[in-house]
Amino acid sequence: MIDERFRNPTAPVDAEPTPYDAAVFPGGHGTEWDGTQDRHARAALRTAAENGGTKAPVVCHAVGMLALTCGSEGGFLVEDRDVIGVPNA
Repeated sequence: MIDERFRNPTAPVDAEPTPYDAAVFPGGHGTEWDGTQDRHARAALRTAAENGGTKAPVVCHAVGMLALTCGSEGGFLVEDRDVIGVPNA
């Protein structure tokens, strides 16, 4: 049985990540292309990453969002942060 919340997901434009423990950005080409170009998705990533109590994992192709997301101060979101990456090998 599937949780009914998965049948009607919240669009990035309507998402508010602060009440959650994590905002997960899954991999795949949709996230790579659409997520990187969607200002609302990038804002959700920024909010989640800058909120001390929220984690913001980006998986597989979603890592491209890190290249295009700026922090509140204007620099890259990953600037002065520890980021872990797992190579294919």
